[in-house]
Parts: sequence; structure tokens; C-alpha cells
Amino acid sequence: MDQKTERKPVRLSTIKKMYEAGEPIVMLTCYDATFSSVEDEAGVDIKLIGDSLGMVMQGRETTLPVTIDDMVYHTACVARGNKYGLVLADMNFGSYLVNEDEAVANAVKLMQAGAHMVKFEGGTEVCPLARRLTAMGIPVCGHVGFTPQSVNAIGGYFVQGKTKSGEEKLMADTLALQEAGASMIVLEMVPADVAKRVTEALSIPTIGIGGGLNCSGQVLVLQDLLGIFPGRKPRFTKNFMEGAASIKEAVANYVNAVKKSANFRRLSTPSDFLEKKLKSCSTQSRLFRKSSKERRILLWFRPWAIFMKVICILCRKPASTATRWLRRFCQSSSVRPERGLRPVSQNFGRGLQKA
Repeated sequence: MDQKTERKPVRLSTIKKMYEAGEPIVMLTCYDATFSSVEDEAGVDIKLIGDSLGMVMQGRETTLPVTIDDMVYHTACVARGNKYGLVLADMNFGSYLVNEDEAVANAVKLMQAGAHMVKFEGGTEVCPLARRLTAMGIPVCGHVGFTPQSVNAIGGYFVQGKTKSGEEKLMADTLALQEAGASMIVLEMVPADVAKRVTEALSIPTIGIGGGLNCSGQVLVLQDLLGIFPGRKPRFTKNFMEGAASIKEAVANYVNAVKKSANFRRLSTPSDFLEKKLKSCSTQSRLFRKSSKERRILLWFRPWAIFMKVICILCRKPASTATRWLRRFCQSSSVRPERGLRPVSQNFGRGLQKA
């Protein structure tokens, strides 16, 4: 690979740009240095050191026995082999809910091992921790829907959010995580239509695993992708080794499948962008039962959207330029809900197409 085509390292700022540009985000689990290098060559954006290693690497029945030392060890292994991907490390069961100070210390251990971001399961109950970590400069990824660490409480591997109350809880949890500072959220085993509505209500990427085609990106467990895990195989997985000449080719096929799934329509005009903002704002107002001040601000921007579109035409600029201007106006006028307003949102991403 010559210098002109050298791939740039993926960091959180890169993920935000991909999300805003409507480029699907590719996440894949990784547990060692060798596969870290393979995933780099295949073009994986985010490498997830998941606590799923307890099942696929250690042969356990669930993820519950995994320790923080296990997570630190495998995170360090992946980081040593990593050159381009964003390294995302799971916080294992018991490492973040017992004591908040201990949770912060465990997150620091993962970051020191080479992680760029940490992920933990839960909704509103983990928001204080998410807020504290982001204030410390530790990026956070949420995880809602089916949460493997709660498999005993759930009673098995069941799809979440199928009922109206389940969907409302899912929506409230994801919005609360966003307000707490989460940079992205994993949606696991959630109905496709629910995942779509959640993604539309958020202004951060959603990563689907069994969440349908309407998330901002997709994630799979590496062993499921390769078709080599002897245990339970989720229905949403696909064996990418079929027809592939090598593991690297199989991973590359997965990356291409996600990247080519961008059959969504980008919000290319200021009016499209604004109407999306207004719809999202209305949804959040119903959920949080707070003032609609932000909606009034956005309605005030309506004539500005038309004005900026005219300016772009006169200046021979694309409509997306006006959209960027409008986004900056909206963001500069929005503050967090605890101050009376909610940030506006949009949905740019869709997930993996079925082969």
C-alpha cells in the first residue's frame, strides 16, 4: 500500500464523520493481536473486545465468569496488533455496577491497556457512570436491548422491545444514555422497526446486532462470522467463510456487505434536515414531558432553511452545504435537557443487507 492510499487510523472523530456522511460503520469482535492485524487489512472500523470471549475463547456457557483481568489482557493483545481500528473494550459483569469509583478504576485499566472507548450494558441506571466517565475524557458506548450479562434475569436469549412498554423503555434508555454523553449505542436483538425508530430519535450512531437493517452500523462475533463457534448460533448471523478462500477474505466480505448496504436516502436538503429535526424533537418532548422550546427554535429556522438554500443556488454550492450551515445553527442553539432543551437528532445510517 503506497503512501497516497495509506489508511488513516479510525478514531471517535472519524466515526462521527462517517455517521454524518451516512457511511455504514463496521464493528467486529477481536480478541488477539493476529486477528487485530487481519481486521486492519480487511478494513474493519471498530474492534470490539467483547466479554463474549468468555464463551468463544474460554468455553464458558455465559459471559458472567469473565473478569476485568481477562478483559485487560485481551484488550492489550488487540491493541498491540492494532494499527488502524478504533479499539472498544467491554466492561465485564460486576466491574461497573457494584461501586462507581471501582467502575471508574476498571475503565481506566482498560484505557491504559490500549482501549479508545469502553462499553457497558444498561439504560438509565448506568447514566451517572456514563456521565462521569465522559467528563473524565473516557468515551462511552452504551448497550441496550438484549443484554447478555442479564441473561439470568431475562430468562434466556429473547428479543427485547417487542411490546409497547418495552419499546418505550428502550427509547427512554437510549435517549438518557445519549444525554449522559454516550458516543454510540449497541442495539442487540431488537425488532427491526423498533431499532429504526430508536435510530431516528438519536443523534449518535447505533450499531445493530440482530437489530435489522436500519442501524448506523453492524457488529458480529468473529467466530460466528467464520462459522466456527460450536455453540448456539443466533439466527441473525451469517457464515462469511462460505465461498471465501481465506479468513482475511471472509472478514473483507463482511466489511463490504456492511459498506454496500448504504441504500438509505441521505438528508441532502436543508428542508429535509429541518423536518427530521422537528419530528425527533416532538418525539423527545413526548418522552421527557418537558418544554417544547427547542421545537419553537427550529420552527423559527424554517425560513432560514429556504434562505440558505437560495444562497447556495446563487453561489453554485451543493444543497448539502446549506444543510451543514443549518446544522451548525441548530447545534449552537441547543443545550442539554437538564437546562431545558434537548439536542436535535437525525438518522443517517442503515445496517447489513441480508445476502
